[in-house]
Amino acid sequence: MSYIEKKLVKDKNDIVKIYRITKWVVFNESLGLALSLALFIAGFFAPLNWPGSSWPLPFGLMSAVGLVFSLVLLVALCVELIKRISIEIAVTKTRLIGKKGILRIEVLDRQLGHIDFLKVKMSLIGRIFNFGQITIGSNNKEYVYKMVANPLDLQRTANSQLDQGKRINTDGSNN
Repeated sequence: MSYIEKKLVKDKNDIVKIYRITKWVVFNESLGLALSLALFIAGFFAPLNWPGSSWPLPFGLMSAVGLVFSLVLLVALCVELIKRISIEIAVTKTRLIGKKGILRIEVLDRQLGHIDFLKVKMSLIGRIFNFGQITIGSNNKEYVYKMVANPLDLQRTANSQLDQGKRINTDGSNN
């Protein structure tokens, strides 16, 4: 269950859709980690000598480089996974709710009618893997969420909910 469902929305049926950071965000770190671990393991099978040394290193230079790269990429992978867990955006029937952070949480909670603009920016890689940057403008302030999965769907869902809300208000009914 997400933070938005637990803390910010009283009625679970009010949520139309929840968006998160794309799973592709961890792809680079995962691929790099796999390659560096392969380098680390290959170093055990082909130990290298230090120049000018008469004894072979049991822990080869290739293994040392692979181990360092593996540790760095493991930390980077953990950081990206934490980012993926800590950012979410929800479109409800009347509001747009965004949450960033784990220890220090920043929450965006705006009525759909009070949002000035919702801008989507997608790079070539973002279009291929379907992720992009969402910028939400409200009260002369911009809220930026990077690497959001299905950003065009988020924009379409928010606009359709806004249109439904306008139709309800012009009809005078609440259904």
